Amino acid sequence: MDRRVRDAKFPGEFDHRRRTLPFECAQYAVPADLKIDASTFQKARRVTLDRFGKPAHRICPFEDHYVTSYLFEKDITQLYPARCRGSSERPPPNAHNGILRDTCHLCPDPHLTSDPSALSVSREPAWLTVLLAIYRWVWVAPVLAFSTAVLATVIVLLCALGLPGLSSRVIGTFWARLNMAASFIRATVKGTEHLTPGQSYVVVANHQSLIDIYLLFGATPIDIIWVMKQELRRVPFLGLACDRMGYIYIDRGNTEAALRSISAAKHRISNGVSVVFFPEGTRSRDGSLGTFKRGAFHLATELDLPVLPITIQGTRDLLPSDSAALRPGHATLTIHPPIAPADMDARTLTNVVHRQMEQALNDQRRQPPAPPIHSRGEPTP
Repeated sequence: MDRRVRDAKFPGEFDHRRRTLPFECAQYAVPADLKIDASTFQKARRVTLDRFGKPAHRICPFEDHYVTSYLFEKDITQLYPARCRGSSERPPPNAHNGILRDTCHLCPDPHLTSDPSALSVSREPAWLTVLLAIYRWVWVAPVLAFSTAVLATVIVLLCALGLPGLSSRVIGTFWARLNMAASFIRATVKGTEHLTPGQSYVVVANHQSLIDIYLLFGATPIDIIWVMKQELRRVPFLGLACDRMGYIYIDRGNTEAALRSISAAKHRISNGVSVVFFPEGTRSRDGSLGTFKRGAFHLATELDLPVLPITIQGTRDLLPSDSAALRPGHATLTIHPPIAPADMDARTLTNVVHRQMEQALNDQRRQPPAPPIHSRGEPTP
C-alpha cells in the first residue's frame, strides 16, 4: 500500500485524535484519503477529500450506490445526507473505533470498493494548483467583485429612473454572462421549445452550486425575478440592487412570514415576468434532489400559473457547495414542459413536480458521456 495512503491522518483541528488510520482493517472503506475538512467541520457542511479528487458519493464503483463517509461524533444522517439510491431505505450509520460510517449495502462487500482506480492517489501537479489559484483569486474574484459593484450601482440608478424591468432583464443578464465568460464556464441549454413568449411561469430549479444563478440568469431567455434568502439583503451593492429590482426576500426559518412575502409580490409576476425558486431551500451537498418547500407551489395554485421545472447538471463539479474551488468547465440546463396546476392543491403539485425532476436528473446521470474531441473538433473514433 502507498505510504502516503497508509499514513493519511485527520486534519489539525483533531490533533487530540490524530492517529494513523488502520486501512488494512476490512471495516474501513477505501479510499484512504477521505477525511473531514477541519475548517468547515463545525458547520457540518461537507465531506472533502485530501488528495483523492473525487466527491465522496462517486467512490462506489456502482453508479447508483452510495459508499462510506467518515464523520466524528455526529450522526451521519445529520451531517452528510447522502443516501443509497438503490434502495428505498437507507442503511443506518455504524460505529467502528469512534468513527461513524455509512455503507452501500448493495455492493458485494459493503465495506470495500472493488474499483481498482479508487485505490490510486490522484494529486494535482504543482503547476496546475498554481494556475487554478491565479484563475480563482487573481482573475475571477476581482472580475466578480468589480462587475457586481459597478453594475449594481447602474441598477440602482436605473431603478431610480423607474426602469426596474430593464435593470433585471438587461443589466442582470449581462452580469451573469460576463462572469460566466470570465470563469470560462460554458452552458448548454435544452428545451427552449417548451417556452411560450409572453407567458409568466413559476420556475423551479434544483440547486447544486452558486453557478446555477449564472445559468438561470444568463443562459435562459426567461425574464425573471428571484426569491432570495433575506441574508443576501446585507451583501454590499448586491443586496441594495436586488431590493430595488423588486426581488423577493424570505425568511427561511419562518414559513408563515415567507409565504406572506411571496404573496405580497404577486403583482410583479405578470406580462411575461416569471419568478424563480430553488424549492430545496439550499444547495444540495451530495447532488441528489432534496425535499421541496411548498412556497412556489402555493403561489402557482393561487395565481393559476404553470410551473416550469428546470434541471441543472454539472455545476456541482465546477463549484461544489460551500467551497471556493471554482474550475472552468461545462454545465447543462434543461427546461422541461410546464405543468399546469389544474385542480391540484399545493401538496399534490409539489409531489408531481418533484417526481418529474428527480426522474429527469436520474435519466441525465445515466446518459453516457460525450466522446472525446480532438483539437480539430472531430470525435475520437
